[in-house]
Amino acid sequence: REKMLQWSKLVKIDTIEILGGEPTLHPRLWEWVAGLRELWPDSNLQITTNGTHFKKMKDFKKQLVRYNCNLQVSVHGNHFRKQLAKDVFETFGEITFTEFGLFGDSELTGSIWFKTDSGIDIEIQNGNNLQDICFIDNDFNLHNSDAKLAHENCGISRCHHMIDNKIYKCSIVGLLPEFLRQQGKNTNKFSPYTPLEADTITQESFDNLKHAIPQCSICPEGNSYCLLYTSDAADEEDS
Repeated sequence: REKMLQWSKLVKIDTIEILGGEPTLHPRLWEWVAGLRELWPDSNLQITTNGTHFKKMKDFKKQLVRYNCNLQVSVHGNHFRKQLAKDVFETFGEITFTEFGLFGDSELTGSIWFKTDSGIDIEIQNGNNLQDICFIDNDFNLHNSDAKLAHENCGISRCHHMIDNKIYKCSIVGLLPEFLRQQGKNTNKFSPYTPLEADTITQESFDNLKHAIPQCSICPEGNSYCLLYTSDAADEEDS
């Protein structure tokens, strides 16, 4: 709480996304939502979920309305689409389609947005499409890109990550080293990254979040997306 209070005095945030794991499984989720709303009253607040559990939560819609919190559902697997639609309608009632977006320059649908009668924005994100970050020839490998070019074409270059009250440039530098260790991969090519801490942050280090860092070289120089589930697989799962 004290660390978050420090950060709230130091940074203004446009959008705060509560991620996981799966945030709807956390027993103190609404305490987090309430605390973030108190500290950043003007920020867009959003819970990002895989959509498998929110229907089981008591007063889920009521709590979102209470804290002016929106919802993003990342759908992984075609088999879940029908159940998700049912859960959304049963939880929120009537919803209105507002817009849709594509994955970068591709023709793949990225997200579809709806608004509830109580003003909650719901984004259904197509998790069947995976952005090519560290996949080469269908295996997990690190790129050797031009860091500045990779940064210019990165879709998450301005999506900073907070882990254990420390701010990381992005989710890749925050989470990838541990992922590599879990997968038994070599971490030597991943140069160490020092996250920002509220006690020691300077204006220079904060401004550097906007720029490329050496670790950007492990990502591709251009955006591309791969389809995780084919239409044939979807037909088989839905049948």
